[in-house]
This record gives sequence, C-alpha cells and structure tokens, in this order.
Amino acid sequence: AFAQSWVGERQSSAPRGQRLLRYELLGKGVQAEVAEEAVLSVDDRTAALAVARGRAHRLAGLEFRVFSQRLGGFLRRRGFAYDDIQEAVRTVWNETAPESDRR
Repeated sequence: AFAQSWVGERQSSAPRGQRLLRYELLGKGVQAEVAEEAVLSVDDRTAALAVARGRAHRLAGLEFRVFSQRLGGFLRRRGFAYDDIQEAVRTVWNETAPESDRR
C-alpha cells in the first residue's frame, strides 16, 4: 500500500523512471518484490516524454547535438532507460525545433 501510494505521489510531482523509483523504494526499506510490483504501473515512455516536454523550453535555440546531450543527461539522471530517452529527445526536438532543423 505504501509503495503504490508513494509511486503515485512521486509520479505526479516529480516523474522518474522505473529504475530510479525502484532504487528509492529499496532505500526506504521496501522489500524488493513489493517495490518491483509498485513500479510496474509506471509507463516509462510516457513519463520520459512528459518530463522532456517540460524541460525543452530551457534548451530552445541549441543545436541538436547539444540539445540531445543535455536533455538526455537530464532524463538519465531521473532513471529512464536509453531507448525511452532517445525516443523522447527525438520527439521533443521535432516538436520544438525550426522546420529546417528537424530530424
């Protein structure tokens, strides 16, 4: 009960990837099986995209390489997997970059 409620609260205030959420729950003394079950409800792709969209305005005007490094690092530090990060970075870049710079 605590783990499920904590994950829900965490996702609404400061979304994280399953990996980081699991680590935080284990740090709070939650059993591994309970932590694993609690984080299964988190959709990492959707959460990574939401976090990336929220951060993108701070990176406006950068070239793709720098944009990708900074946003990717930000998402990595929040526990998202490489594939989810790559998809989120490309999607947000294509949504926010000028037409001539899109990939």
